[in-house]
Amino acid sequence: MSSGRIVRHSVRALARAAIGVATLVIDPPLARLIPGHQPGWRALPLRPVARSGEPDIPINVAFVGSRAALLATFAGAGWVEADPITVGTGLRLTIAALLHLRYRAAPVSLLCLRGWPHDVAVECEGDTIAVRDHVRLWHAGQRWSRAQSTLWLGNASRDSRVKLLQRHHVPIGTTHHVDPDLDAARARVVAGLRAAGQVAAVRMKPGIGPTPMGRDASGDPFYTDGRVALIILREPLPARQR
Repeated sequence: MSSGRIVRHSVRALARAAIGVATLVIDPPLARLIPGHQPGWRALPLRPVARSGEPDIPINVAFVGSRAALLATFAGAGWVEADPITVGTGLRLTIAALLHLRYRAAPVSLLCLRGWPHDVAVECEGDTIAVRDHVRLWHAGQRWSRAQSTLWLGNASRDSRVKLLQRHHVPIGTTHHVDPDLDAARARVVAGLRAAGQVAAVRMKPGIGPTPMGRDASGDPFYTDGRVALIILREPLPARQR
């Protein structure tokens, strides 16, 4: 091997090592910007946290596909993208909760996965704002499988009723009580998207593990078998091929 080829191989090896070290000491929001960064499944974060720093509903669904495929699949199943949290949407949410009205695109509370806020949230509301299924989604910042498709991590849950937020025993707003059966919420997502006809395959992957007595950030109990449904999406056809 020539000295030039030895130098090139050495530089590439050092670059790979540097990337590996960097991903251990920096947060994923920065690590995911590094070319070639692709942690194995078991290295992925699985427990988002609230602004309080308390752990919340774990990752129990994941998707392989583009953002366009992801949103189109949920839309085809009757889900909508949640509105961002603003003063206006927060007020509308509170009024809908107090008067038992509908608000199909009501905002969801912000959660972070290793410091990174969710990229998008989708939901499917019941008869009123009190009951809804929703999924927060984080772009995992990597390519998945030979198809080089984007990996998304999500936490699916069902809101079962509205409850008051209080500070020093004074009402300051509303939030939702979470249905404790996270596996049922996961199953509804899988069944709904399959019915929409845009799911190529579903594989069960290890998650946080069996959790019979968990608690979310607001103290609501939950239970789960701790697995993640990895859903491979069908990409929508370009307009010229339809």
